[in-house]
Amino acid sequence: QNAALGAEVTMKMTKMRALVVGCTGVAVEVTKNLILQGIGAITLCDAKTAQIADLGANFFLSEADVGKPIAPTLVPKFKELNPFCNIQAVDALTHDLVLQHSVVIVCDL
Repeated sequence: QNAALGAEVTMKMTKMRALVVGCTGVAVEVTKNLILQGIGAITLCDAKTAQIADLGANFFLSEADVGKPIAPTLVPKFKELNPFCNIQAVDALTHDLVLQHSVVIVCDL
């Protein structure tokens, strides 16, 4: 990554904390890319449960995940991509939660 982005950008990425609101197909793609680029931490905020319809857009979900809460179900799958990234799930969006992050990505409310 240093060769592609440079040492300064890579260092900034490792300190960056992203809050992703809504685990839609777009959110999962963005999250995957941030994790692979070496972001320091990601918090997934989504209280919904996985539905059959989600499987078409969210490639990290499988039929076995239907009925389970989406955000916590995705955490171990994302951790496989980068074990150095701190990934957690929450089910409620609060003002304090937003303030703990350097960037907020809202894909669904």
